Amino acid sequence: MNFGMMYRQVKTLVTSHGSTCAYTKVNTGVYDPATGLVTNTETNLSITAFVEGFTASQFRYPSLVGKSASMFYILPDSIGALIPAINDTIASGGNTFTIDSVQSHSAAGQVMLYIVVGYY
Repeated sequence: MNFGMMYRQVKTLVTSHGSTCAYTKVNTGVYDPATGLVTNTETNLSITAFVEGFTASQFRYPSLVGKSASMFYILPDSIGALIPAINDTIASGGNTFTIDSVQSHSAAGQVMLYIVVGYY
C-alpha cells in the first residue's frame, strides 16, 4: 500500500467519525524589558479530529491520573502548517483540553496523523 492510499483511508476514518474542534496554538512571545514580562500570542483555527476519551492509570499516562483525558486524532491537512505542541489547547465537547503529549505518525517520510493527548 502506498502513502496516498493509506492516507486516504486514514482521512476517511477521521473525517467521517471526527468532530469539529477549536485548536489554539500558543506562540511564545518575546521579553519586554519595560514590563518584565513575556507576552504569548495565540493562533486559533477550527480542525476536524476524532476524539477518544480514556482513563489514565499508573501505567498509561500516570501524570494524568485523576484528570479527564482524551486522545485527538488529527490530520496534518486539518491543522495546516501548525505542528501540535505541548500546552496548546483544544476545545471539544464544552471542555478545553491542554495538550500533554504529541505523537506524529509517518509513512514514506510524510506525516499522516498526529495523535495528541489532552487533559482538563
